[in-house]
Amino acid sequence: MGLIKPANGDVMNRSPNEFSTPDLYLAAFLMTAGVEMIRTDRTGSNKTFFVFDRSISGVDELRSQYTNNTAKIAAQPFSYNIKSLKALVHTGG
Repeated sequence: MGLIKPANGDVMNRSPNEFSTPDLYLAAFLMTAGVEMIRTDRTGSNKTFFVFDRSISGVDELRSQYTNNTAKIAAQPFSYNIKSLKALVHTGG
């Protein structure tokens, strides 16, 4: 496992088979696309990172589609996943 130090000074562990993001909307998109979220990590500054398994799910390609605005997903499940992740963040999950 390597230490990752984001620009804001938070430090977190991440293995090569994991993809993590603090971006709630990207996380909701990945969930809607069928990527399994492994866990959430919370940093010392109380920032939540959503951690996904990158080894089997095509996370990198999906992330590229999200960033390039070329992805297509169903709106209703995306909305549901946004609400679920917001609830998770606010309850300390």
